[in-house]
Amino acid sequence: LYSTMLHKIRLSTFSCRRFVTSPTVLKSFSSIPQLHVVNDKHLNDLPDACKVPLSVPLSGLPEATYVTVVSEDDPFKAKISKLNSGLRIASEKKYGEFCTIGAVVDAGSRYEALFPSGTSHFLEKLAFTSCEKFQTSEEIVKTLEKHGAIVDCQHTKDGIIYAASCRTDAFKPVLEFIADVMFNPIFSDSELHTARQVVESNIEMVNTKPEPDDLLHDLIHAAAYRDNTLGLPKFCPLKNIAQIDQKTLLSFMKTYYTPDRIVVGGVGVDHDQLIEACNEYFEQNVPVWKRRPELLLRQIPDVDRSTAQYTGGEIRIEKDLSNITMSVNPFPELAHVVMGFESCSFMDEDFLCFSLLHSLMGGGGSFSAGGPGKGMYTRLYVNVLNRHHFIYNATSFNISYADTGIFFIRASAHPNHIDSLIAVLCSEFFRMKENLHTEELNRAKSQIKSSLMMNLEQRPVIFEDLTRQILGSGVRKSPLQFLEDIDKLKADDLIRAVDRMLNSRVSLVGYGTLKQMQAYDLIDRAIVNRDLKLLKTPKLYFT
Repeated sequence: LYSTMLHKIRLSTFSCRRFVTSPTVLKSFSSIPQLHVVNDKHLNDLPDACKVPLSVPLSGLPEATYVTVVSEDDPFKAKISKLNSGLRIASEKKYGEFCTIGAVVDAGSRYEALFPSGTSHFLEKLAFTSCEKFQTSEEIVKTLEKHGAIVDCQHTKDGIIYAASCRTDAFKPVLEFIADVMFNPIFSDSELHTARQVVESNIEMVNTKPEPDDLLHDLIHAAAYRDNTLGLPKFCPLKNIAQIDQKTLLSFMKTYYTPDRIVVGGVGVDHDQLIEACNEYFEQNVPVWKRRPELLLRQIPDVDRSTAQYTGGEIRIEKDLSNITMSVNPFPELAHVVMGFESCSFMDEDFLCFSLLHSLMGGGGSFSAGGPGKGMYTRLYVNVLNRHHFIYNATSFNISYADTGIFFIRASAHPNHIDSLIAVLCSEFFRMKENLHTEELNRAKSQIKSSLMMNLEQRPVIFEDLTRQILGSGVRKSPLQFLEDIDKLKADDLIRAVDRMLNSRVSLVGYGTLKQMQAYDLIDRAIVNRDLKLLKTPKLYFT
């Protein structure tokens, strides 16, 4: 093998010599053929550039520049400014060649009570299409490629996020593009036609996924908040696809895309330069809906300032899920259940208690997710997935908003075991405040802290955390402060949070074949009385 390789090597200017450090090494390499000097050339005959030590910069190359990192007590310290219009600007240092910039708008599906549901969904799909300064897709692509930019838009229940990652020295033209697509979109007929097709395809995908996570999350909000605010659908209903047009979209933007409802953020950019750019591209930018009122609806609704009202309740969707994949190995037939209660807003003093409860409960559907052993000691793994063979998936969630929150467990099992699955979930909620040992609490604290800090190593995550905190509360709480507050939590704090949660009415979603699912009133009565016997399920070994 060695001789074959050596025959393929052509040495023209220098030789390779073995370096032997000890007799042992010499003995171990004795079987390897030696390379000989070619044409009597020596290493000293190499070009001068090859003789420069690694500690000395090569001549003729640009001089390297180094960042002097100033030691700070809080590396996550943010700078926040507010312009006369009410527009808020936030920035945070992050050393490197790239930055993340963008804007977050206090809009989203919870504000669509007076607009067709799905308006925010359309705005997400139409983001970064043609606008007044960039009227063709070719112009947009060239601009983004020139500055190495990647753009993205996402809508949630309570916000619409426009963001871009690009080279730090080119953030101004990219921010100009973001401002133009926010305030001067064209929404041509062809773009609307394409958006309708994309939205329809998106809805079809959500409704046909083997594990319909997005759909179930939307349904539990609808059950918990009925037809108000957070209960409004995140995804556009099929009946509204043809109804949403240019006038609807621009009218919605006129109502909610106002400076006092927008936070512009930058991670890795100079704060003063960001303010200067915002003055030019946001403050002096007159939106198209002010210049061309004929593009708007005749009657434009005012801002919906409704507070979310948690009601609890039930949504059942009977659907045959026995043959939802075309795979050679078919996906197992499952029925899905989501059970939840009201938690609290992110402004509440119990916010971290519910976050820690989420870490404590954990859960999942795989025994190697994120690496062997990760999360294996959370309660939904230990008490549910390890003990009840019929349960395919059990995962906890806590989602908080400015005025409320919801804590829920999403679980799946074969339709024949749906009644037993509900009994297991009720049992876990009842036992949530029991046996909160120090070891278990410390493990949950370590997991939530590591998750927080590892996620905040990414610029886009820092950007979203920075802007959404300021949009929701007006301030940016340092992650280091969160770490201190998490360490202060005790078992009594979690017990108080669990009691508070279980005092609210249960929210329940059933999706699939639900013949074995108990009546909502029966489940509600069992939870109120903390009595699993009322569910009349087969005997389960709860310990």
